[in-house]
Amino acid sequence: MYGHIWFLTKLAEKYKIIEDLNFVFEYDQDLVNDIITLAIFPYLTNMTFDRCEKWQNIVKTPSNHKLTSSFIARITQNINDNHRMEFIVQRLSRQIDGQFVVCNTSIESELSNCHSDIYFE
Repeated sequence: MYGHIWFLTKLAEKYKIIEDLNFVFEYDQDLVNDIITLAIFPYLTNMTFDRCEKWQNIVKTPSNHKLTSSFIARITQNINDNHRMEFIVQRLSRQIDGQFVVCNTSIESELSNCHSDIYFE
């Protein structure tokens, strides 16, 4: 079972998302494949990340690693705000005049809601 994953990966290639991720993460192909797998997984399955490893047992994914909960935690902890901002900058640089990019920058926590704005000149 790979058709749906292949299709979404090809879309990410076509729109240069993979190229931007490679740039941001210094061409660490394994990490980029892990991130692409994590991006695709909830979209296709509507499941939480704790089920990703079991899902990988029945489908082929871009990642060569078994994405266990602890492995996913380490990946997400190592992605910092500089990575996120650089990825947004890369995506914005690809926009044609007159196009818009929407970024959800709201963060919800147990204690409060926080909304931030991003401005680029």
